[in-house]
Amino acid sequence: MEQLEPQYWNIEKLFAYSFKVPVYQRPYSWESEQVKTLFDDIWNSYSEYKSFSEEKQQKENLYIGNIIIHKQAHEVYNIIDGQQRITTLSIFLLCLYSCISRLRCDVNHGIFRSIKSVLWKLDNNKNPVQDKRVLELGSIEKDTLIKFFNETFTSPEKLEQFVVSFPDSNTFEKNLKQTLIEVFKFISEKTSGNENKLDELLQFSKYILEKVYVIAIINEDNEFKAYSIFESINSKGKKLEDIDLIKTKIFSTLSLDDCKTYSGKWGDLIIKTEDELYDYLMIFIKSNVKYYTGNITYKYFKGLNDALTSYYDVSNIDVAYKLLIDDLYENVESYIALKNCDVAYGLINDNTFKTYYLLFNKNGYIHPLPLFFKCFCELKQNIINKECVREVLIEVIKFCICFNTIAGKDSKDAIPIFKELCEFYHTVKIEPKPIDNKHIIYKLSQQMELIGLGANDLINYLSRMDVFDKNKQLGAAIISIYESRYESGNVMKVSWDESFSKYSTYGITYTLDHIMNQTPKEDDANLKYFEKNGLLHLKAGHDFPKEFVHEGMEYNVFKSMVLHKAGNLRLMGGDSNSSRGRVSDATFNTYKDLEKRNNDICKFIVDEILKINPNKYVIDVAQYIKANKQKISGTHLLSESDIDFTWNKPKQIRFEYKNISISTNREIIITVIKELYRKYPEKMKEKASAIWSPRERIILSFNSDKMTVPVAIENSGMFIETNLSARDTIFYTKKILEDFNVDLTKIEIVY
Repeated sequence: MEQLEPQYWNIEKLFAYSFKVPVYQRPYSWESEQVKTLFDDIWNSYSEYKSFSEEKQQKENLYIGNIIIHKQAHEVYNIIDGQQRITTLSIFLLCLYSCISRLRCDVNHGIFRSIKSVLWKLDNNKNPVQDKRVLELGSIEKDTLIKFFNETFTSPEKLEQFVVSFPDSNTFEKNLKQTLIEVFKFISEKTSGNENKLDELLQFSKYILEKVYVIAIINEDNEFKAYSIFESINSKGKKLEDIDLIKTKIFSTLSLDDCKTYSGKWGDLIIKTEDELYDYLMIFIKSNVKYYTGNITYKYFKGLNDALTSYYDVSNIDVAYKLLIDDLYENVESYIALKNCDVAYGLINDNTFKTYYLLFNKNGYIHPLPLFFKCFCELKQNIINKECVREVLIEVIKFCICFNTIAGKDSKDAIPIFKELCEFYHTVKIEPKPIDNKHIIYKLSQQMELIGLGANDLINYLSRMDVFDKNKQLGAAIISIYESRYESGNVMKVSWDESFSKYSTYGITYTLDHIMNQTPKEDDANLKYFEKNGLLHLKAGHDFPKEFVHEGMEYNVFKSMVLHKAGNLRLMGGDSNSSRGRVSDATFNTYKDLEKRNNDICKFIVDEILKINPNKYVIDVAQYIKANKQKISGTHLLSESDIDFTWNKPKQIRFEYKNISISTNREIIITVIKELYRKYPEKMKEKASAIWSPRERIILSFNSDKMTVPVAIENSGMFIETNLSARDTIFYTKKILEDFNVDLTKIEIVY
């Protein structure tokens, strides 16, 4: 056999060998749809095949794709690519063997014996050996497949019952179990009503063994050279996941000895992260190397060589890759703590933190994760203390709740602040340079002020929110906290032990209940509303505001706007909630009652729970920044990215070959807008008339009332907002130049 020469093999020829899935490969992950597609393709081809003439049958085969394998020993191969299909085909044959056994097939039937001989290798007497399975998986689901094989070998007719009752403990065992269940279901559906079911299944099995083909690409030299084949096939159109391509990129640079060492670590990382290694890699890179605002795609990862070698202070990328895997391996528990609350609680066992962190976890905020990861890592390395991490995480969570959930800002609007925070720790090399809670809290409060999001705004937003249908986790957390208040010296405090106990058992012990019922009976004397045919009906004497509640409005809208407010919700034990039925409360039955409680809850939550301590650390952080500021010099193109001009004073801006002296960063945007106005006065006036406000921040307008530090453009009536950070100055300058189609490479700033 020529090395790397493609072999066109049917399944019987393919399964004449034994296969292992290396530990560094991902677990079995095919779901019902993918399994059904392959099964249907084979069954439909088989059904058509039966109608062909004998001559045509000789020529017809079904090709189902390529596989890449590496020879490990005599007739034993590692699967480099194709493990999902090979595993699924093995499962098809296990299930067919079981179904045929149940139909009491003669054990000496040729096809029946052929199925068994491909599933288990033969000894010298040509008898199948139980421990010589055709396939051995390499990850977390390895033992599960062994048990399915063993049950099929000893009691094939009982396999389906065994699988259905099998206790799966993770996603991948569940995938494997579900695939067998689905295949049994497909077989039953395809042969339903067939009087010759046994013969049908035997012939279908024969078709799979003899007429279903793959192209096997075999490497007999070096297993890890197969990665170059893997990448080459992908470049010709084969769709692979980014993490597989990144793995290929990394291991194709390593020596054989290093490959063997680091493939084991890679496999352990797949298991420990439950096949979320791609997500972990993204968070690690954003946290430590470079904060990229999107996903770390394979294309982007290929361009990270300089950043990685610089981060690890080495010359060769293969050394950087090994150090990267070492770091991933060393810090994996900190990643797990991002997704697993119990692991995080093991690091910070405090019920205040636990309440906030549970809400954070359930809301799925993603952009702070790199910052949180860095905090957990530095905590475990004793670089920062537990109280610092606790404060940072709680304040960031408060910010996310206020900014994203209550104020309703788009998730991507939170990217700039977390990008800035992470990059602050990427810049100056202080060894070790710990996370600083003062700096982070200051920047968060500054961001809230920057967008004008104050306490009154938050109370207003929260008081109007539907926290039952649309934001139930927030509603459950709010009520858990509010109902855990107690008075201490005329001050209301929160029992965080009680709050966490309630919120962590929400949906199990406690449920959210409406005080004024969602669906009262029409004859309920306490309540002045009811639903009929999906519409709201109001009774005489109701006190709902006419401006947004009216007779005949959609009842679902009424519920969302009125009944689902925080003021109408309370926590109830499961039993008491179910026993209440729809009995209304005579002491709480008006909109006035609801609004008073709603205002009390929202004000308490915003003022006492979600406040982000504005300006708490202004003096300290100013000193901290001064001590760590970066000096840059020389000429920089405005098209450059990832350059922070903060703490630096410019000397000159070159605008399309015109040199203009400046002395502050804010003069950059002033100069650019004035120059654009000189060239395009009417277009600039159009922007000002429309109030140019990227990121919802008013930057250019004829009205300066809503600006903080407006600067007038002479003889135009227009004003420019100049109360901007250095980063925002550059952002808005680039934005307006792009709007005017100006080439950013023609703009230079001299420092």
